[in-house]
Amino acid sequence: WTGPKATQERVITRELPEPGTIYNDRTFRGALESIRGQSLVKINDVTIKAADPAKPENLTYIINVSEISGNRSFQPALTYDTLNGFSGSLGLENNNLFGLGHNLNASLSASPNDAGEVVSANIEYKIPWIDIDFADFRKNRTSAGLSLSSTVSGKNALLDAAGTDSGRDYSVRQTGFGVTVGRQLIPNLIVSASVNTSYNTYTLEKQTKTDVSTTDEVAMALVPPNSLTTLLGVGASYGNTNSAVFPTQGFRANASAAYGFGSSGATPLSWTKLEGGASTYFGLGQTLDKGFGAQQRQQVRQRAGAAHVDG
Repeated sequence: WTGPKATQERVITRELPEPGTIYNDRTFRGALESIRGQSLVKINDVTIKAADPAKPENLTYIINVSEISGNRSFQPALTYDTLNGFSGSLGLENNNLFGLGHNLNASLSASPNDAGEVVSANIEYKIPWIDIDFADFRKNRTSAGLSLSSTVSGKNALLDAAGTDSGRDYSVRQTGFGVTVGRQLIPNLIVSASVNTSYNTYTLEKQTKTDVSTTDEVAMALVPPNSLTTLLGVGASYGNTNSAVFPTQGFRANASAAYGFGSSGATPLSWTKLEGGASTYFGLGQTLDKGFGAQQRQQVRQRAGAAHVDG
């Protein structure tokens, strides 16, 4: 270590090959790229020593690392514009909680709204690796995430039965939570499962246009009913790129399927959603020395994707 130390060493060593095992140069360089991709520590230098000349295959790697600054941030903001007046927000982010690489992101905001819905809040907590000394959790990557939110979006056009703009607007408050769990099955292949539930409430905004003839009584009948929906999803992703941040060779692919159900007022809802995509990467031009291995300076990516929703 160089300088202050906040990250626990397990966050680094768990990405490396097990001591005493057989591995090749590409495997070790891939492990270093995984460490860089966490954006927690900077790899300053890597040296290799062979302690016993009679056994040159027994190598000791010495990795010099230092903390990356800016892992924690507090962001207050106050804005004013002539159309809506004052609005403010508070944001808190920490991507190295407990020194374990856990990510916490929370925000609270308040802004004018013609429906009186002023405050929005969001909190998200992600564990990239559940590193506990139980079963194979320390050897095999398992991730988890939890999100809670209550956000408002205003000035949505209120349409009548014929789809014509009535001249009135409404606001939507979306309150919900989500849970995601991921697991590495084999190297480079991760599967995941998720559940997201959302409760939406709709509020008629006060009339601000003088030339609109739609009264509150008529407009209230056009406001969508409150809805409660749940989306269950499964997915898989595969990637063998040479870098998590700036790949110049390799392939990535993902596929997911989800089933949603719930109700809008008294109307039952159900739908299915399928998504898939793939990307390939090619490096061009001169190489850039990164201290251990080199990387090309330019990247070309080809990407294709498709999605289908039914219901």
